[in-house]
Amino acid sequence: LSALAAKASSLTTRQVVEILRIIGDFGYIFGDNVSYLSKYGVLPFNATSAAKNSKMFQFWGYFFAVILDVWSIITLNGKKARGGID
Repeated sequence: LSALAAKASSLTTRQVVEILRIIGDFGYIFGDNVSYLSKYGVLPFNATSAAKNSKMFQFWGYFFAVILDVWSIITLNGKKARGGID
């Protein structure tokens, strides 16, 4: 993510989708940890609310990962159709 931040003004659409996927994954992991620590009273947050937010980030991380995978498959099939890949 920090490598992409250095060239923020010239990002491609694919790189933006990758950034959104990374943010989704980060939000899920962070939220899951906050939920766990809140459940046992280490943090003063609502554990149920933190878990719900964590799952929201997980959904968006997976959503953008699927978009990237489909994009790769379409690109691969296009190259194969043109004879670029055996």
